[in-house]
Amino acid sequence: MKNYLLGNEPLMNAMRFLKRLFVIMLAIMASALLYCFVIMAFNWFTVHYGAIDYQRWANDNHGASGKRYRVADQIVAQGSLLGMSKEGVIEVLGNPVKDQYFIDHDMIYRIGFERGFISIDSEWLMVNTQDGFVKDVRIIRD
Repeated sequence: MKNYLLGNEPLMNAMRFLKRLFVIMLAIMASALLYCFVIMAFNWFTVHYGAIDYQRWANDNHGASGKRYRVADQIVAQGSLLGMSKEGVIEVLGNPVKDQYFIDHDMIYRIGFERGFISIDSEWLMVNTQDGFVKDVRIIRD
């Protein structure tokens, strides 16, 4: 079988160029994927094992500036409020919001607007107690 590319130098150059372009694009995509993996691993580690900055929570007035998201994620992931007294929670997070919508829950704190593309609802940190001590902490949406 005859090789038709041997005498066609411009076509051979174009093929080499396309191969190099493919390798470069593949390297760029692999680098971007590695970067995303490192960022996601760092975020996961700081949420699960990082120190909780309760001052950041206190400085955000009822979730108005959106600084409470990470603190709420850390509280739920680390379970730092579990077993704490109701008074201890109020000392750390401040007074809970009084809302008729959440009468089934003992204490509720506004985190901010829900995360996502279209943020219509709000996210809330829900704290339920039993015998005066925290038994359940979750992030809920209204």
